[in-house]
Amino acid sequence: PALAALAVRDRWMSAGLLAVAVSAAIIAVWMPSALGALAAGAIVFSLCNSSQVKIGRGIGMAIAILILLAPALPFALSPLLRTSTHAFAISMQTAEALFASEGLRILAGHGYDTMARGFQMGFLSPNMPRSVIFEVWYELGVIGAMSLAGVVALAFHATAHLPKPLTGVMQGALVCGSAIAISGLVTSQIWWITILAVV
Repeated sequence: PALAALAVRDRWMSAGLLAVAVSAAIIAVWMPSALGALAAGAIVFSLCNSSQVKIGRGIGMAIAILILLAPALPFALSPLLRTSTHAFAISMQTAEALFASEGLRILAGHGYDTMARGFQMGFLSPNMPRSVIFEVWYELGVIGAMSLAGVVALAFHATAHLPKPLTGVMQGALVCGSAIAISGLVTSQIWWITILAVV
């Protein structure tokens, strides 16, 4: 989002210095998820200069499909990860057990903010995935997941039709923010507030 604000003013040198400073800060505190999100945003930014509409639609549809198929991921991955003790493998097994017991509750979910309260009260295992996608599925069910998928697809579609300097930066910002939210970093709210401020 900050790069987008600088790009609007055609201050590319400042944008480059900001990108280097943020990368150095992420490496200094070593947050691989944040570094991966920044790298994904940078790759999208560089690709958007050639075919912005195709890239925007493709990424928007890919993330929307990932959101819609999220409950199927634990069922697909858990058999492959049964013997693993890695945190990701345990979280997938926990999510598989939870979604298997949901039944019709998966249509409308449990209600807003129940996942955070479930962790606080001890109703949910601390091994549950902390991704925004799983949170939406648990709290808002199919209705919320379809709404989120639609918003994501429309957001990427809209950025594909922005003026040339903004397209790549905004699509990169959306990819970076989406990657942070999907990875379950607790800083996911910070990028959301920042992008709202920039808009």
